[in-house]
Amino acid sequence: MKKVIFLSFFVFLGTHVFSQDIAGNGGGTLHIEDTTLNRPQTPAKPYPYIEEEVTILNKKDNISLSGTLTLPGRDSIYPAVILIAGSGPNDRDETIFGHKPFLVLSDYLTRNGFAVLRYDKRGVGRSTGDYKKATTADFVSDAKTAIAYLQTRKEIDKNHIGLIGHSEGGVVASTVASESKDVKFIVLLASMGVKGNELLSVQNITELKRQNVDPETIVGLIPHLKDALKKSQEWESTENDSVSIQNKLSKVWNQLPTLFKLRTKKENFIRSTYNAMISPWLRQFLSIDPANYLEKTSCPVLAINGEKDTQVLADKNLTAIETALEKGGNNQYMIKKYPNLNHLFQVCETGDIDEYAKIEQTISPEVLEDITKWVKTQLK
Repeated sequence: MKKVIFLSFFVFLGTHVFSQDIAGNGGGTLHIEDTTLNRPQTPAKPYPYIEEEVTILNKKDNISLSGTLTLPGRDSIYPAVILIAGSGPNDRDETIFGHKPFLVLSDYLTRNGFAVLRYDKRGVGRSTGDYKKATTADFVSDAKTAIAYLQTRKEIDKNHIGLIGHSEGGVVASTVASESKDVKFIVLLASMGVKGNELLSVQNITELKRQNVDPETIVGLIPHLKDALKKSQEWESTENDSVSIQNKLSKVWNQLPTLFKLRTKKENFIRSTYNAMISPWLRQFLSIDPANYLEKTSCPVLAINGEKDTQVLADKNLTAIETALEKGGNNQYMIKKYPNLNHLFQVCETGDIDEYAKIEQTISPEVLEDITKWVKTQLK
């Protein structure tokens, strides 16, 4: 069984916003591989469809994305779906704890008549570029490049290209859809609807409660956490800014429970958390407001989440997504919350991250069926 080792809780704020749970992610957690893990939903070759390795050129940023295109056949043109991964250095399968959710989803959709494109994020796997310098805006650029690539393929119905984004990938999908008429529909899987800084604050508070930190301590932490996040957004690479953030993190440390302080030294906590907070990705993410893009999205939208998602709370974010779509005048949407499902759409007990590896199911079959049925209705 893989072990989840929390090196620093508040690095969670910078490295675990969504599904950033891959070994070697530069902080947060370390996942130790175990080849004995049973993942019964992972499809086995040979597949009853065509699988093709592709290279997608993002000429604007001078990088190449390595991906996989699956096609039901060669004798027709097919509606297409692009899968967009969540935060973290994700490969094309969005591999996590031995699970390959994007491989499972791609296989299911292709068997149901869709061409599916999935790719390694820039700087990950066989894709070029520098992942450490990448921001959400860069991932938007890559998704647009993926659409342009599909439009060059003779097997693709260019009028029926949709996007399916998980977590941060949902933000990418809605951003692209708000700016491009080439997107027929989008599916938002456990995607955020609230602002980035709000999501991170709520996420950290949720984790503190999960670790049974007393309410008084949490109340004392909240203002210091919000101050640190605010200063991160304002950071301009000056010595004064650096000192200010580290001072605020020192105040966060002083409010942490003794049990946590026994796990790591203060200087290690401040250094690792500070490095996460000044990363290009996090600083941009904090300022993201999904409503700005959802209000401008006119194509059909399916937004779903699991009731037990502890990373992107279902009620708060699904409500925000629906509110933004309504405000923008888009009534072509469906919102659904699934009982007993977590952030990965696994049937679960608690929804906690350290439960992901223990669950053999990769994605609930009900979710796979619902996604497929909904995207098929968008072809009419």
